[in-house]
Amino acid sequence: RVPKIKRAASKANYTSLPVDCILAQNPPSIPLLLIAYIYCITQTRIVRISSSTSSISTSITTKNKWKICRPAFIIDWHNLGYTMFEEMTQNHPIKLFAKYYEKIIGPLADGNLCVTHSMKQWLTTGTGKENFGLSTN
Repeated sequence: RVPKIKRAASKANYTSLPVDCILAQNPPSIPLLLIAYIYCITQTRIVRISSSTSSISTSITTKNKWKICRPAFIIDWHNLGYTMFEEMTQNHPIKLFAKYYEKIIGPLADGNLCVTHSMKQWLTTGTGKENFGLSTN
């Protein structure tokens, strides 16, 4: 009985995605951003997309197409996580690790949301990536 359940579960895994995207709010960045990114890249699936077309004789033909897809990884930047360590000196190992962690993980995201123009500017110049969307109230 258990092997049948495992087989059914594995078949279901390859026909649909469990989620369309992971939206991670920053901070906290450590370890959330890395875990969310790893989840997204490990959930890559090959999905069959069928499109039906009708011919003049009213018979329906099905064309199967395959698409590789995975959940999108999106970061909602409310603040920079390393700034939470403001009482530490600029060269403190924990603060430096947190700063570079965000600079490395940020560009790996499929999309980014920023709450202010200054956050978008810092992320664009600090990471070298330009896909930082802007959402302000």
